[in-house]
Amino acid sequence: MAFIDKLLDSTVYLSFDQSGYHRHEKSMKDDLNKNIGQDLSSKHALITGGTMGIGNACADYLTSLQIPCTVTGRTPEKYIDKGTDSLSRFVQLDLSDWDAIKKFVDTSKSFHYLVLNAGGMPDSFALNKYGIEYQMASQLFGHYFLMRYMIEQGKLAIGGRIVWVSSGGMYLAKLHLRDLFSSAKPYDKVATYANVKRAQVVLCQELAKDKKYSQFSINAMHPGWVDTAGVKNAIPGFWKFTKNRLRTPAQGAATIIWLLLSHEVSTSGEFYFDWKKRATYPFFWTKENNLIRDEFISLLKDYYQKYFLN
Repeated sequence: MAFIDKLLDSTVYLSFDQSGYHRHEKSMKDDLNKNIGQDLSSKHALITGGTMGIGNACADYLTSLQIPCTVTGRTPEKYIDKGTDSLSRFVQLDLSDWDAIKKFVDTSKSFHYLVLNAGGMPDSFALNKYGIEYQMASQLFGHYFLMRYMIEQGKLAIGGRIVWVSSGGMYLAKLHLRDLFSSAKPYDKVATYANVKRAQVVLCQELAKDKKYSQFSINAMHPGWVDTAGVKNAIPGFWKFTKNRLRTPAQGAATIIWLLLSHEVSTSGEFYFDWKKRATYPFFWTKENNLIRDEFISLLKDYYQKYFLN
């Protein structure tokens, strides 16, 4: 059976799709039930990109356990108000606007869970007001700044869990910094997205080595192929080809929930898919060298110093 599973997973198509989810779910062994029996109402979760799709599914599950959730997004009109009795609340936040991140953290309460989920693929190249390509500015720089500033301001409780929501698309990407400040010709939104998602995983690995973050659980994951409005609008050809096999947002969120709540999660810097640790470089040509990795980390720290500490 293990051989069959390995064979099916090697196809990718029968692993990242809904059939892969159901197959992996059968062999899953976790301890979530131990948590569900506890009072979690004293916890508080922050989910970026929580108005729709995977982030919204995370909020729905956590609030069903009586965990209050703050969800952020750029567009208030997309948020579905669940009524006055809901434990979920919306805060407008554009992660490419780093001044807004600082203001949000300064005025927020503390959290125990942080899901760095916000994504998106703009059709054309754009820089944020600080001169960084928009996808990198929001999904990488913005998420890193949010996480770090929360920790330094005491807005993430000791022992808090952080999940970076990456993408299986990063498997084919090799980390590079060449398009941070100017556009490749023509702008390739999908390739840029894959580079951002690779960068998230690299950053997660580096954070696990830093003593500053040793009191927190920080891991990355990818949700497989999920039927969301973002996928349908950004890559309509892919969505049309796979729409009958795509996972539901709740299925895409399942490993995120597990990483937040499970007693089995005890390390940081790992990359997960369907409840299991996965290799991050299945193809040798996607491995970045240490010089690029060091330059990348230094750049993030320099920008944080400039915009958050001065």
